[in-house]
Amino acid sequence: MKKISFVVFLLVSALALTSCGAALPQAAVDAANAAFQAAKDAKADAYAPDSYKMAADANDALQANLSAKAYDQTAALAKALTEAAEKATTESAAGLDAAKKDVATLQTEIAALAGTVKIELAKVVKAGKKAKLDMVAAQTAVMDAETSVAEAKTAADSGDFASAKIKLAAAKDNYSAQQKALEAAGYLK
Repeated sequence: MKKISFVVFLLVSALALTSCGAALPQAAVDAANAAFQAAKDAKADAYAPDSYKMAADANDALQANLSAKAYDQTAALAKALTEAAEKATTESAAGLDAAKKDVATLQTEIAALAGTVKIELAKVVKAGKKAKLDMVAAQTAVMDAETSVAEAKTAADSGDFASAKIKLAAAKDNYSAQQKALEAAGYLK
C-alpha cells in the first residue's frame, strides 16, 4: 500500500510540475502578429527598411520561441515585436510621404533636363557626321530614359512610389550623362 501511495504521489507531483510551465499568452501573440501584418501592409520593407528589419528579426525570434514552446519569454518577445512593428508602420508612413515628394521633385527635374537634352540631340542629328557624338548611342540612352520615366509613372499610379523613385533616379542619371556627353561634344554651352 505504501508503494501505491508513493507512486500516486510521484504522478501527482510530476503532473503538478509540468502544469506549472508558463502558459501561452495568446492575446499578446495575436496582437504582435497583427502589428507585424500592419507593417507589411504599410510596405515598411520599402519605406522604412531598417525598422522593418528589426520587426522581422523580432518576428523570427517570437516564431522560434513559439516553435520551441518555451512560453516563459513569449510575452516579452511578443511585446518587442509589437513595438518594432508599430515603429516600422509609423516610419513607413513618413517614408511614403518622403518618396512621394522625391518622385514629384524628380519628375520636375527630369522634365527640364529631358527637354534640353532632346533639343540639343536634335541639333546633333541635324549635324549628322559632323557631330562629335555617337548619335545612335545617345538616342538609345534617351529612349531608355523615356522608358524608365514611363515605368515610373505606372509604378507611381499604382502607389508604388519606392519603385517609381528608383526608376526616375535612373532616368535622371541617364539624362545627366547625355547632357555631359553633349557638353563634351560642344553642345549645351
